[in-house]
Amino acid sequence: MHFFKPTAKTALAPLLLILFAVLDPLLLRFTLYSILSVPLQPLIHRLGWVYHDKPWLLTYPASLLSAGVWAVVLFILLCVVRFLRRVRAPLGSPRA
Repeated sequence: MHFFKPTAKTALAPLLLILFAVLDPLLLRFTLYSILSVPLQPLIHRLGWVYHDKPWLLTYPASLLSAGVWAVVLFILLCVVRFLRRVRAPLGSPRA
């Protein structure tokens, strides 16, 4: 599985996404992770990870879920970009 080999460029962004979710700055949880959790809202509501008085705000487990799901997606996307850069590189140039 050489394609999914983590490098600094492919692993840094997903790790920061998870780190900020674990550290739980409220401003990020109520803005960034709320936007990222939109596709996951049915699952989050089914699991009961919503505030009943303010359902548009994410709970801590819901922000961890959205960070984990999007970290995987971001890692795969960055691996694809790295692969495409290597494929399109000219023969004489060093590989990134």
